[in-house]
Parts: sequence; C-alpha cells; structure tokens
Amino acid sequence: MTTQEIAKAQEARVPSLGLEEEAGLHGDLDQDDVALPMCSITQPTSASERGEPGQFWFNDGRSAKEMETAVLDIIGTRTFWAPKGKSSIDGIICRSTNRRDGVARYPAIVLSEDPAKEKGAQLDSTFIACDKCPHFNDDQYAADDYLCKKGYTLVMVDTTSGDVFLYFVKGSAMKMVIRRIVSPAIARKQRGERAAPWLTPFRWTTNIKENEKGKFWVPEVVPGPQFGDKDAARYAELSARFGGRAAEQMEAEDLEEPDAEQDHPGLGST
Repeated sequence: MTTQEIAKAQEARVPSLGLEEEAGLHGDLDQDDVALPMCSITQPTSASERGEPGQFWFNDGRSAKEMETAVLDIIGTRTFWAPKGKSSIDGIICRSTNRRDGVARYPAIVLSEDPAKEKGAQLDSTFIACDKCPHFNDDQYAADDYLCKKGYTLVMVDTTSGDVFLYFVKGSAMKMVIRRIVSPAIARKQRGERAAPWLTPFRWTTNIKENEKGKFWVPEVVPGPQFGDKDAARYAELSARFGGRAAEQMEAEDLEEPDAEQDHPGLGST
C-alpha cells in the first residue's frame, strides 16, 4: 500500500471505545461491537415499562418527545403476525428482513390454503422465497387476520446527538413514510441518481389516534430543507458504515408485536 492509501485506511478505522480492560471484558472494542439501539413509540399498553405514552423510547433506556434525524438506509421488510386473541401462536409466523426470503417459524400455516385453521402448526425454521409464497400478494389494507404485511426498517441518525439507531415502520405509519421518505429516494434512483435518503432532514413527533380498539400514538414526520454538501457527505459515509450492520442485526432481533393501529393502516397521516 502507498503512504496515501495507508493514511486513508487509518482515517476510515472505527474509533476505539477506549474501555479499560477488566475481568470479563478484554480487547480493543469499538463501536461495531455495540448493537444499534431500537426506537419505538410508547403506547398506553407499555407505559408502565417505558414512561409517558406518545414518546419515542429507545431500548437503551433513553426517551424523547421529538427527534431531528437523517435517514441513512431504508430496508424493506415483511412480517406475518399471528392475530392476537385469535391464534394459538404468540408472535411471528413468518418474517423477511429483505422482502426476498422469509424465515417461516410455522411453515405449515404460511403454505396452508386456510391458515386460520392452523393445521400442522409446529415451530420450525424454514426458508421460503417471498415471490413463491401464497401471501406474496396479500392486500396490505385488508382487515383479514392472517396477512403478511409490508414494513420498513429505517436506519437513522439523530442529527443533534449523532446517535445511530433503528426504527421499525408498520401499520398506520406506512403511507406517510412511503410518501415522505421512501418514494423520493426511489424516484432519485429511477432517474439514475443515488437514492440518498440522507439528503433531507426529518423532524419526528407523535399524534394520538383512536379507533374501536382504543387510543394509540402514531408518528408524524415533517421534512426540512436539504442538507448542505458537507452534512450530506458525512451522512453518506455513515450510511455506508451502518447499513450492512443494521441488516445483520435485524436477522437476530425479535420485533415488537403490532400496536392497535397495525390493523388499521389507513388511519395514518399522508
């Protein structure tokens, strides 16, 4: 390597956490050894554990009433939830972290002509190609219980603190996130440009909604003027660094069960 190449490689190194070694923790650990925090909105049903409803809650213990962010990466996902109160199964039936391949925990239900019967529902782990799955074309806005719903994982950075985290988008937030975040990035890509979702800052707050199941909180996302070249370049570098890590982490994470608005995706802001 040339001196210039070595200098560039050293500059790109992930900074050490600078932790003092002790019993149970050794080696020069860096930020890549720390899982990205996950962010969600505190709902009334989880308020006792996560504080005030309507706040953004992070699984590292932080909370915030609003956020200023840049989106580093958009990851399309799909999740087939067992309907609460109507199923013998608790949680996820099948899940895809890329909308290409799903990991079916209960493949007999996924492949069944009548999944509600839950015939042969035994816990397993089977890969099913999404485009070969009978639920690939499920109506995303139908009221049926046994549906594979699309979602997104957004890798975001708090532009105030510099913290990078994951935010799962589902249910009533889908239409708004598609319109304000996903669609503009896809449009740039279709024009032959970089998707670059990090070009635009977004302010996140929450609003309260109500349906027959009760009250719940949903995100409100407002875009601001585009970042300048210097900030955009910095967030592009963060995107390159954290995008792959986020995908790997998602494979191991357990998602939260859907909130009340999950069954009513048309209620969100547009």
